[in-house]
Amino acid sequence: MAKLNDAKLAFLHFSQVYPVLKESLVNFKHAKRTIVIENNATGQFASLLEKEVGVKIDQRILKYNGLPFSVEEVIERLKNG
Repeated sequence: MAKLNDAKLAFLHFSQVYPVLKESLVNFKHAKRTIVIENNATGQFASLLEKEVGVKIDQRILKYNGLPFSVEEVIERLKNG
């Protein structure tokens, strides 16, 4: 977030995947666009958010080669997505 330096951006980190509480919806209320970044091939958590909380996911950034995302990689994908 610091490298992007954009006051319009915010992020949420979920340390617990399930159960996703309906109260989580308040965090998405003012979002114009929702992007989920996940280390898997199918975007399982994004699907869970859509199903359980009713969040509209606009973009999924997925990586499934067993390696973590680098900061530069996330920035590049956010700018080009």
